[in-house]
Amino acid sequence: MIEEYADTLEPSLSEQWHADEMAINVKGKWMWLWNVMDKDTRFMLTSLISEKRQIEDARKVFQKAKEVGKVVPKCKKCGKVIIRASIRKDEV
Repeated sequence: MIEEYADTLEPSLSEQWHADEMAINVKGKWMWLWNVMDKDTRFMLTSLISEKRQIEDARKVFQKAKEVGKVVPKCKKCGKVIIRASIRKDEV
């Protein structure tokens, strides 16, 4: 019941998102955690765990964040891989 209600909520977002990636240990295996969060509201747009730290992974997390946020952000603070991925305007 709560999940159904939460799915109906629309976040109020700014035009600036904070994106970052960090290494995490999952059951003894090092993986990458990618997060995209709104700068002002601190709303977590998306989170993704991947085995590698590749540009394709950064694009994937940004695409997912765009679907949730329904806007194209001005990324204020990003990790190096995410900045390289954002060079292609059609992907970010």
